[in-house]
Order: sequence, then structure tokens, then C-alpha cells
Amino acid sequence: MFLEKTIYHNTVKDWLLAIAITVIVFFLTSIIKHILRKKLSSFAAGTVSLWDDLIAELAGRFHVVFFFILSIYVGSLKITLPETAHNILKIAFIIVSLIKMAI
Repeated sequence: MFLEKTIYHNTVKDWLLAIAITVIVFFLTSIIKHILRKKLSSFAAGTVSLWDDLIAELAGRFHVVFFFILSIYVGSLKITLPETAHNILKIAFIIVSLIKMAI
């Protein structure tokens, strides 16, 4: 059967599941960001404090690249990859996270 065929030490079914996980995580994080930004912005508009304005602004600054790297990393956990590939994905996620925190 086609789904049981092995490609790079993983079945096609595992690859499809990893891709599905990646897509679902990407869309869920994007939707959560949008909802969170709207809720925080409306809450911040009704208060005098600047802290909630800052948090609302920071929530809106998460970039698509951050969610994309996060999604790929989470999806890759489903498949068997060489240790080097997992380390590269983990380091890429850490670097993007650190850059995001610095901006």
C-alpha cells in the first residue's frame, strides 16, 4: 500500500501526519495570535496603564516566520530524522525566538 511505503526512514503516512500537524499548528497559532491581539487591544484601550498597551503591542508583533518555524519544529517531532536535522530545527527555533524577544 502507498501509505506504508518508506521514504527517509518514515512511512508516507508518518510524513503526511507530520505535514498535517505542521499546518494545523501554524493556523492555530496564527488564529490565537489574532484573537489575543484583538482582545488585549480592546482591554488596553479601556485602561490607563501603559503596561497592558505594551503587552498588546508585543502580542501583535509576532511574525509569521516565528509561527512557521514553530510549526515545522512541532511537526518534525512526529517523524524520525537524523539527530543533526532535529538539532538544526531546534537551533533555528531558538534563534528565531531570541531574535523575536530582542525586537
